[in-house]
Amino acid sequence: TKRQIYLLRTRLGLSKLELAKTVGVCQSLVNHWENGIRKPSGPAKILLAKLLENPSLFGISTKLKKSFDSPISTMYYLGVDSVSH
Repeated sequence: TKRQIYLLRTRLGLSKLELAKTVGVCQSLVNHWENGIRKPSGPAKILLAKLLENPSLFGISTKLKKSFDSPISTMYYLGVDSVSH
């Protein structure tokens, strides 16, 4: 859901521009995701799932709070069954 994208971004301490650069999209697309206009697709949804699974791969040294929705449910929403390393 749009809330999950927002929570992922804010709990990682990223601005919309920083998230956009991290997953290789424009900031307006992140806005569309967070406003429910569009859903992540293609490589962006895979990168979002990898970012959720292991932020340090992207040079982000923060931890997701335990109150965040399950990474499994977020990966399901993003349409990623598993993330290969």
